[in-house]
Amino acid sequence: MKRTQKKYTVSIGIPAYNEEKNIGHLLSRILTQKVKSVVVEKIIVASDGSTDATESIVSSFKDKRIRFINHKERRGKTSLDNELVRLATTDILVMLDADVLPLANNFLEALCRPIINDHKVGLVGGRVHPAQPNSFFERVIAYSHIVKRHLFKQINGGDTIYLCHGRVRAFSKPVYKTISWPLTCPEDAYSYLHCKKQGYSFFYQKKASVLFRAPTNLLDHAKQSKRFVSGKAILRKYFSEEIVDSSYRLPGGKMLMSSFQFFLRAPVSFIVYFFIQTYVRFVFENVSYKRMYDTSKSTKRLISWPKNL
Repeated sequence: MKRTQKKYTVSIGIPAYNEEKNIGHLLSRILTQKVKSVVVEKIIVASDGSTDATESIVSSFKDKRIRFINHKERRGKTSLDNELVRLATTDILVMLDADVLPLANNFLEALCRPIINDHKVGLVGGRVHPAQPNSFFERVIAYSHIVKRHLFKQINGGDTIYLCHGRVRAFSKPVYKTISWPLTCPEDAYSYLHCKKQGYSFFYQKKASVLFRAPTNLLDHAKQSKRFVSGKAILRKYFSEEIVDSSYRLPGGKMLMSSFQFFLRAPVSFIVYFFIQTYVRFVFENVSYKRMYDTSKSTKRLISWPKNL
């Protein structure tokens, strides 16, 4: 059902922890977005105990819509997300990780469009694309992201928990105003399940793309992977086991075909990725989800930021 035309108000929430390598570029890209149907009212950067130049870089922007919240001690990403939700009052809330970059100047318009066009859409996930890899390890991980994205798009037309990335999401007001993330949970997957529970639909918007840096080493990849491995169990505390398991279930035939295509196109990368994931699964099989994890440092730089600020 298409809504009547009007300008929809948007808040942008960005949780940040030591993001000096990218936060300036992200804010610059946001401020140069071309929008027709939306008006950006607030851009809130919440620092989770950053000890680098994150604050000074954000403060160098004189746009009155930008607000910086500086927490002296780390609270964890879910705590910051809850704070950003409380501060938002607009029709739409866009949540972005601080280490991504929109790829087009109509990114924001495209991300919000499904909510504007259909009142039943409560949550939109954007397309995440890996940056050009700088090493063999990064190339393996980056290519695996592309293969998995191709697989996930085939599931329910993209309506899957796997395409609800924490890196880029847009929430309608009825959904974000009813959500409160438990402090120890995968907040992206929780967002998807909460949206469904509230009776709204999820939309994967492939036209709204952000760039991200895949981990460049095994340690950083393991840090990211253990959050995913341990997150499924914690979700069963807040949603039924049947709902959680069905949301994570992947069609066996499509998985097999996707793996076979991965192997044919990049056999060495496939074999290396298989052993990497086997190692991660074995090491972190019984890891519990934590409020705060060590961050992946190698994923934070996409392009250089001037050092003299």
